[in-house]
Amino acid sequence: WRSHPEDESEVSRRAAARDLDGLLVSVQEALDLSRTPVPRAARGPVVRRSQDRPLVRLVTALRDDHRLQELGERMLAPLIEHDLARGGDLLDVLAAMLAHPGNRTAAAQASHLSRSVFYQRLALIGDLLGADLDDGETLTALHLALLVRRSGVR
Repeated sequence: WRSHPEDESEVSRRAAARDLDGLLVSVQEALDLSRTPVPRAARGPVVRRSQDRPLVRLVTALRDDHRLQELGERMLAPLIEHDLARGGDLLDVLAAMLAHPGNRTAAAQASHLSRSVFYQRLALIGDLLGADLDDGETLTALHLALLVRRSGVR
């Protein structure tokens, strides 16, 4: 549970744990869920269920696998380097696009950018990654990489 401004609250929920290991996984999933963006249209309390977020569950389940961290770092490295060198926001733009699949107008609004600037940033992201941002597998992999980064998997 965590409190938000304007008396909003958020609850992350997972199925009941049957033992200590299950409890630890449950707590970690709740923490990982709490790091995902709140839906823009959300009003009042937000309830997130781990079964509704399969990629978050996957990241939590594989958090001790170094290959997962390496995948995230390798995929996002060009964007991280660009943002650090130029004070950029490409990771945030990518996260907004992934949070609003199929609705780039909403993604631009979530990024607090005009649509034209948002599209320019998407083009730069695609160029830096050498990736097609309209490809479903690419988007899934990038989403997974961002979730790994947010979860702090080490």
